[in-house]
Amino acid sequence: MGYCLRMFDVYVELSSHDIFRGVNSEAQSRKVLSIAGKNETGKTTLLRVASGILKPLKGLVLVFGCNLSQHKNLNAFPGVQNILTQQDIFEYNSVQVIESFL
Repeated sequence: MGYCLRMFDVYVELSSHDIFRGVNSEAQSRKVLSIAGKNETGKTTLLRVASGILKPLKGLVLVFGCNLSQHKNLNAFPGVQNILTQQDIFEYNSVQVIESFL
């Protein structure tokens, strides 16, 4: 089975703060992926980089084998979705929801 997302040596900085330094990650196609963590740990930033909304300072992001930095039209990747939400929409953060099921 192939990969829908691969990240190699990705660096992201926001407001002069390092968010990611040398991140390497893979997500297999046709698999469910859950991203969970405490508030302010980079979950949304990771999704923004993976969907092409945010460009990394350094590194390579491949979606279905294509380099995102070479594509200006993100409609070329119909399977990539990123839903941006306001912080106060959900009663619980992702960690609390996952812990409630354990």
